[in-house]
Amino acid sequence: MSRIRTVKPEFWVSEQVSSCSLPARLLFIGMWNFCDDNGVHPTAYVRLKAEVYPCDNFTADDLKKFVNELIQNELLREYVADDNKSYWLVTGWRKHQKIDRPNPKHPLPQSDLKKTRDDLTSTQQVIDEHSTNLQGIVDERSPPEGNGRALEGKGSNTYVVSGTDSASNTSKLNCPHEQIVNLYHDVLPMCPEVRIWNKTRRSYLQQRWKEDSKHQVIEFWKNYFEYVKQSNFLTGKTSGKEDKPPFIADLEWLVRPNNFVKIIEGKYHHKALT
Repeated sequence: MSRIRTVKPEFWVSEQVSSCSLPARLLFIGMWNFCDDNGVHPTAYVRLKAEVYPCDNFTADDLKKFVNELIQNELLREYVADDNKSYWLVTGWRKHQKIDRPNPKHPLPQSDLKKTRDDLTSTQQVIDEHSTNLQGIVDERSPPEGNGRALEGKGSNTYVVSGTDSASNTSKLNCPHEQIVNLYHDVLPMCPEVRIWNKTRRSYLQQRWKEDSKHQVIEFWKNYFEYVKQSNFLTGKTSGKEDKPPFIADLEWLVRPNNFVKIIEGKYHHKALT
């Protein structure tokens, strides 16, 4: 049975959401109406298509692509419950939806409960550091019921490691902002100086740092900035259009999600970064 859910204005400016395609964003909102009161939906692409896109020509493969986008951007988690069936869970559901008389239908992952509790703590710390946007994605909360609890995880194959499990892994989540900013200044003195490293800018760098273990070493950032230095366009060595000054990338621009990917793929160079 479908239910009325809430969308806050912050949804539209969330970095996680804006990193997804438009069909994936709409799918995410539509799913809420068909999730149970724990934010759980069975892993069923044909059913999901019939629920959210009944009049559109999307295929089941299209739906898989959209769902994968949501998982990769930490908006959904996929898991197998104790009944050996697969489900999707909207991360942060219990914290952000307000449901007066919850009546959950599907099981939460009981065997992973301690791990997901640890994920809840550590992931929320990361979210608090880099953005308040995710908290506005779904305005919900549910009272405790049995062992069920909000799950704040990453994708179906990866988890944020809590401090109780591994101090070394937890430290990797703590992006060394000052060290990277200083490295940017050293390698790219021709680019605009960073004078204020505010919460928004921190959020972009924090996301790039934690999205791939390869990014969690300073050597990667040194190589990245050296690679940027080789681009005439990014360093202001090309002619501006219509007598305007040439474009010069600053650090915020370099760590925005779409720009970061384009740079890595070599859009502004003759070859991609290896």
